Amino acid sequence: MTEQPDSRRAELIAAAQARWVDALTDLGGRNTLLYYKDRRAGTLDLAAADPEMLERFTGTGSIRLTRLFRDADARADAIRRVQTIHRKARELLEERGIRAGYLATGIAHWDELFLEPAAPVLLRGLTITPTRARHDDFELTLDDDSEVNPVLLHKLSSVFGAATDLLAEAPPTRSPRCCGRLRRRPRCRASRSPAAR
Repeated sequence: MTEQPDSRRAELIAAAQARWVDALTDLGGRNTLLYYKDRRAGTLDLAAADPEMLERFTGTGSIRLTRLFRDADARADAIRRVQTIHRKARELLEERGIRAGYLATGIAHWDELFLEPAAPVLLRGLTITPTRARHDDFELTLDDDSEVNPVLLHKLSSVFGAATDLLAEAPPTRSPRCCGRLRRRPRCRASRSPAAR
C-alpha cells in the first residue's frame, strides 16, 4: 500500500521540479546559451587560432593565450577580448557566485520567428588566469569534462518535444561524439567551431 502514495509523491515532486526549471530558465532572445552573438569584446572565436596549438589546448587542457595566435593583430585582439571576458567572469563569480567562463564547441541553429537562434552545443568550463600584473597574457585552463548545453536541451525538450533524455543523462565527455545525435534532430544543425565566452 505504501507504493501508491510513494509513486504519487514522486510524480508530484517531478511535476513541481519541471515547473521550477521552466520558471527559472529564460528561453527568450536575451539568453546567450540559446542566442549566442559574437560580441566585440565579450567573446573570442578560436577559429583563427593556430590549429596545432588549438589541438594541443583542447587535448592537454591548458595553454597560454599568446601561443594560440601567430598573427600579431589577431593576438592583440584576443588579449583585449580575454581581458574583458576575465573581468566579467571574475565579477560574476565574486558578486553572484556564478561561474561564467566556458569554451563552447558547436553551434546549433533552427528556424524561429523574429529571432536567430545560435546555441552552443558543448560547454567545457574555462578558467582564465592572468600571468602578469599587466594582464597582457593569460593561462587558459579547461575543466576535464564537457557537457551538453543544458539550456539547449531544455529548449529542445520543452518547445520542440525532442527526446533529450539520453543526452542529458550521458556522462560528461571530452569528445564531441554526442553532437551527431543533435545533428540528426529535425530543424537543428550543428557546427563545430570552438569559441570562448
